[in-house]
Amino acid sequence: MYTTLFGSTKTQWAYPNGWAPLHYIVIEGLNNYGYIDEAKTIAHKWLKTCNDWYGYHGEFQEKYNVVNTKLKPLEGVYPSQTGFGWTNGVFVYLCDEYIDTVKPLF
Repeated sequence: MYTTLFGSTKTQWAYPNGWAPLHYIVIEGLNNYGYIDEAKTIAHKWLKTCNDWYGYHGEFQEKYNVVNTKLKPLEGVYPSQTGFGWTNGVFVYLCDEYIDTVKPLF
């Protein structure tokens, strides 16, 4: 999920980038309103995006291109940061909540 429908230059939260805190908020909101399967689907997609990027590049990103996850995110006001705290924190939280330790997700 992304915050705008179209790309724009020098904006931080714009298409096609996805951000960990926005995913967290949407997932928690869906859960709170009983949309458990939808929340799980989004959580698994976000985890796969982060995990795949880490597997290919050896780092977590502040944001990800969620339209084409193989591409770098669009740059915003400042260059994309690596190993970013909220990405790491949301990743760990979602792993704890959504990864079945008996059956692998990926």
